Amino acid sequence: MQWYTLKPEQQKKIESIGNIWVHDKLKSTYYCIRDHLEKEQVYACFYCKSVLPSSPQVEHILYKTDSIYEDFMWKPENLILCCSDCNTSKGTTDVLTATQRSLLTTRPYTYPFASEHYTIVHPYIDRYEDYITREKHIFYKAVDNKDKGLKTIIICNLYRLNLIEDNIKKAKNSAISLFTRFISKSSEEQLPWKDNIRSTLEYFKGRNLFNAFIKMEMNTGSMKLVDELKDLAVKISLVTEEHIKLVEILCEDLEYLERYIEVMDKLSNVKIPSQLTIKEYNLSYSLDDCILLNEDGFILLNCLIKKGGQFHPSVQSWLEDKLNSPQILKVPSILTTLKVKSDWELVLELLNLFHDMFKADSRYNYAEEMIDNSLALKRIKDQTQIIGEWKAHNPRLKIVEKLDLIYKILLDLNREKIVTSKQKIKVLLRRTIFKS
Repeated sequence: MQWYTLKPEQQKKIESIGNIWVHDKLKSTYYCIRDHLEKEQVYACFYCKSVLPSSPQVEHILYKTDSIYEDFMWKPENLILCCSDCNTSKGTTDVLTATQRSLLTTRPYTYPFASEHYTIVHPYIDRYEDYITREKHIFYKAVDNKDKGLKTIIICNLYRLNLIEDNIKKAKNSAISLFTRFISKSSEEQLPWKDNIRSTLEYFKGRNLFNAFIKMEMNTGSMKLVDELKDLAVKISLVTEEHIKLVEILCEDLEYLERYIEVMDKLSNVKIPSQLTIKEYNLSYSLDDCILLNEDGFILLNCLIKKGGQFHPSVQSWLEDKLNSPQILKVPSILTTLKVKSDWELVLELLNLFHDMFKADSRYNYAEEMIDNSLALKRIKDQTQIIGEWKAHNPRLKIVEKLDLIYKILLDLNREKIVTSKQKIKVLLRRTIFKS
């Protein structure tokens, strides 16, 4: 692909006006660049290859408002056409390597022009097909897992769901065109087409996937929710019903857990009857210097308090208050549910994930809208069973597959407790279970 060559008078005008992108005297130059690139790119977005709108945006590969790159604002080698979605996704992301960026501070005005200088595919240096391919004509994939291809896909958000739908429609239209051309051929001419027809038929055996996805795409709230959670795709894909139940137990036990830990910390730091340190009265994972009483240990503790004379008077009074107010303290069920360190680490990971999911109110609102539309929710659940087998091609589909659990997390869990108590729970648990 060839960039636009500025005419001498255009170059002179740019130099006289300076680094200003929007200027009446530069409009004609802008349109010349845009018209040239439309033809060079065959009216397709460079990054996602979708058809460009009638007035496409000229995008700066190195962002124009960055002070280090402002001298490249009208550099033709730095300009490309892309769709609004790719342009918005790329935004102000710096796609130059850190080494090259630092060199520009000492050698300004020299546009970096080597493939290794960039973290994404450069239209005038790299061959797009050497880095990115479309698997099954639909899913964007980095060729040989090349880092530059993968970063281009991520930075330009080529995993976005509306692209899947667009590519599905294109594939179907291509198939219709192929069959039409086949039918118009004479019998001898048809022979070379057989392999094409066979591969197309094989390809469209998966048409249920496409129909399922298009039905799901009709629910824009769900798709917006999926896009908002894109950065959490890998973690969300691992969540199960059992994980949600664990966090529910933790939220229900929060008041007991806080008091329990407070009491155990007290017992670990004052003189206590030796019976309370016996293993049979402590949880199996309690440490030598950390008292974690089990249910039998609690019974023994209450007996010792009632007997009197077993603790210092101030400790006795404090324990009586903590064990009975506002409710009689019991061993939190979460402590008997989770029995090894890895279980606790999992809970902490889940708390962090759910906290991140709750950060934006819009996600909660999308989920509420969906719950009000039970038929739409049922349709999504049905379609995810079909789409599940294709999730390896696009990490966004991993979220689609988990939509029913996402709604449960956002609407059924105690949002306030997770968001406001996460750090406190983490500190409490680490101070006991993870004590070294």
